[in-house]
Amino acid sequence: MHISSTLALAAAYCLVPATLHAAQGVDRDSIRFVQIAPLEGEGAALGTGIRLGLLAAFEEANGKGGVHGRKIRLDSHCDSNDPGRAVERMDAVIAGSTISR
Repeated sequence: MHISSTLALAAAYCLVPATLHAAQGVDRDSIRFVQIAPLEGEGAALGTGIRLGLLAAFEEANGKGGVHGRKIRLDSHCDSNDPGRAVERMDAVIAGSTISR
C-alpha cells in the first residue's frame, strides 16, 4: 500500500468521531490528529503499532512540507482497552480539555 493511501486510511480512522468539529485541531501552523487506543496493558501492541505507523506516515508527510504547509501532529491517549474510558477521552478531546496520555 502506498504511503498516501496509508495516511488517508489512518486519517479517516482517527477522525471519524471528530468530523462534526472539523476546525478543532487545525491552526495556522499545524493539523492535530488524536488517537485514542490501548497504549498499555491488554491490546497495547495494537495501539502502539498503530501509533508508530501514524508517526512514520506523518514524519514522511511533514518532510515533504506537511499539508498545505501545516505540520501534522499526533496526540495519543491511552484508553487501556476500556470502551468507557475511550468515550471519556473522546468527549474530553471534543470539549477541548487537556488530558494526559
